[in-house]
Amino acid sequence: MSFRALLFLTGLFAVLSAPARAQSSLGVTGISARAMAEDSEGGLSFGDLTVDVAITEHHGFQGDLALVSTETGTEGRMAARLYMMPVAGHKYGLFAFAGDFDGRSAAYGGFGAEGILAMGERTALELRAGLGLANGTGLDFLFAEGALHRDLGRDLELGLSLSVADIDELDLQALSHAVGLSLAYRPDGQPWGAFAEVSRHGLSGRDGAPDETTFRTGLTLDLGTRRTGGPETRPYATPDPLRPVIRRGLF
Repeated sequence: MSFRALLFLTGLFAVLSAPARAQSSLGVTGISARAMAEDSEGGLSFGDLTVDVAITEHHGFQGDLALVSTETGTEGRMAARLYMMPVAGHKYGLFAFAGDFDGRSAAYGGFGAEGILAMGERTALELRAGLGLANGTGLDFLFAEGALHRDLGRDLELGLSLSVADIDELDLQALSHAVGLSLAYRPDGQPWGAFAEVSRHGLSGRDGAPDETTFRTGLTLDLGTRRTGGPETRPYATPDPLRPVIRRGLF
């Protein structure tokens, strides 16, 4: 892991160690961070920070920051969304995201709409769709992502995710796809937790590439009240539609 990545991850947990009353004074209803490692070539490491801010009783803002460190360079990501929760069990809004690579002229971003719907007391469905583009290459893409979250009890949560992106350019024509299965553990009443995820991702079409399987594991730290209203009050996941493309060095 690079020195910059190490500083970033240290900062994440330093921020989350601040007293909860300081969060309330700023209208912050939840803060969470993750630090993880992936068993990919080059020893990928990842850290992210999510902040949830209440605007009104039914409206909110979520901001995400992430840093990915690999043997080929460091990628920074950010996302912002405005959402509303007009009735219990429904959360939806608009989002925008961007990613940039250190040491080379490569950046991408996109925007779209998303929502989280309660499918019961313990189950939530997260859906997202949008349009993205990248600089320099003229690359643009349509993407859709979905995830099903299921609370197995007070301490365990099971997740199933799917992401697809349609890329139709002269230099790259492919359908990017990724499927993930995750298990998260968080002791009841404690802010810390751990998770593990296995994913299968690849490209199909004219410029297809063989599927790969990767495994991620890491630690989490959560403060705030975002999960007191039901499964739909969970934070949105940061969009990652180009993961199979970036992993294969095609962008």
